[in-house]
Amino acid sequence: MPFQFANMDMEADLRAIWLDAFPEDRYEDVGFFFARVLKGESCAVWMEEGRPVSMTFLLPAELVLETSSLNLRYIYAASTLSGYRGMGIF
Repeated sequence: MPFQFANMDMEADLRAIWLDAFPEDRYEDVGFFFARVLKGESCAVWMEEGRPVSMTFLLPAELVLETSSLNLRYIYAASTLSGYRGMGIF
C-alpha cells in the first residue's frame, strides 16, 4: 500500500524528505522534532519502492468556539522529495 503512517524506523528517509524540502532547517532541529512528535499516527507517508517519498505531520489542534470546540489535526511540514514532485503524490 503506498499510503501508511510512519514510524521511527523511517527516520532517516523522513529527515531526507524534510531537508530536501526545507534546506534552511538544521539537521539537529529536525531530529529534535522527530523525537518528540514521531509516534502513533502523527506522520502520514507515501511509499515508493519500499521507502517514504512524501510526508506530512498531523499535529493535534483544537478549534475553540463560543459554545463548543472541535478536535482537529494541523497539517505540518507537508513535503515531497524533489524527484517525486509534480506527480500528484501529495
